[in-house]
Amino acid sequence: MNQTFFNGIYRVNLKGVYNVPFGFRSKNFFEPEILNEASRKLKDTELFSCDFNETRKNVRKGDLVFLDPPYTVSHNNNGFIKYNQKLFSLKDQGRLSKYIDSIRKKGAYYVLTNAAHQKIGEIFEKGDKRIELKRASLIGGTNATRGSVSKYIFTNIEI
Repeated sequence: MNQTFFNGIYRVNLKGVYNVPFGFRSKNFFEPEILNEASRKLKDTELFSCDFNETRKNVRKGDLVFLDPPYTVSHNNNGFIKYNQKLFSLKDQGRLSKYIDSIRKKGAYYVLTNAAHQKIGEIFEKGDKRIELKRASLIGGTNATRGSVSKYIFTNIEI
């Protein structure tokens, strides 16, 4: 969905109200056959919008949990980390690391995306797979300032 927001950003103000205008894209992201296929694949899926710890009781053996928290540290040292009304702190990153421990203990799987930053690497080091990806940034600013960004993907799935 972030591809439809101005410069690919989803952001809320201090009151938690969405405050980014729609972007201008030449490509149509709402093709009916793609949406119908996504609908079929998500038919028996539960999606939650809450603090991640509230879902702990729902995780079962064999489940896959996808985690994409707000960045706490400056991404590629660009200095911008405040995407929501309540910053997801390093303490929250630590809570998320403990949540991942509970996922692993239940015999479930996880995929976590996060900033490629030394502190994040330390917090989520569990002996699982860590992949660093570099890609062109499609979010924020003008084309001249976007450049390349690095992200980590952590997972206990055997690849």
